[in-house]
Amino acid sequence: GVMLRSVNGAGTTSIEGHAGPQGVRCAYVGGNCLLAVFTLTGGGTLTAGDAITEQSGGGAWVADGGVVSNCVISANVAQQYGGGVYGGILNACRIHNNSANNGGGACRSISRNCLIRNNAAAEDGGGTYDGEYYYSTVVNNSAGPSGCGGVMNGPSVCSIVWANGAINFANAVMNYCCTYPGPAGLWNITNAPAFVDPDSDYRLTAASPCLDA
Repeated sequence: GVMLRSVNGAGTTSIEGHAGPQGVRCAYVGGNCLLAVFTLTGGGTLTAGDAITEQSGGGAWVADGGVVSNCVISANVAQQYGGGVYGGILNACRIHNNSANNGGGACRSISRNCLIRNNAAAEDGGGTYDGEYYYSTVVNNSAGPSGCGGVMNGPSVCSIVWANGAINFANAVMNYCCTYPGPAGLWNITNAPAFVDPDSDYRLTAASPCLDA
């Protein structure tokens, strides 16, 4: 597959899309391909057409086996699913301020070591929808008045799912996670994670119950 990696990092190298009725997403990542160390911003989808291939994945649409790594994915919009990303594997990405009908941050993605914050869904899964989550933090995302703001559907392992509204998580089995209220699964804790700043800095303080848990 193709591997595309920026030279100077996500702080200085961006791929910009276009939001609107004739939206243009930032990237399409094929199966067994890698996109690494970029900022994906300003992307959008079409507002009509196939719900998955044309109205989902405002920042990136990633085919099975495709990987997005060490990217910042922000300020993208999807008409249907995955405002930030639809599909694929996400490694060490920061996903924030994206929006969609479902899955404001990501939809049907496998997220590892990702920070997913301040995304919004009109219906469900403000942070994520129909995915898998490992060693990730899903925090301060939002959804519709009766929707799930954090993790909607799918397993979470060794992750923090916290302060998402209106409902923190739904239909999610969690193991070794920090979340509230107590979910189905094994060895979870419901204590506050003790971020450096609960609104903006999601590193853990020395007093965090998540350390060495």
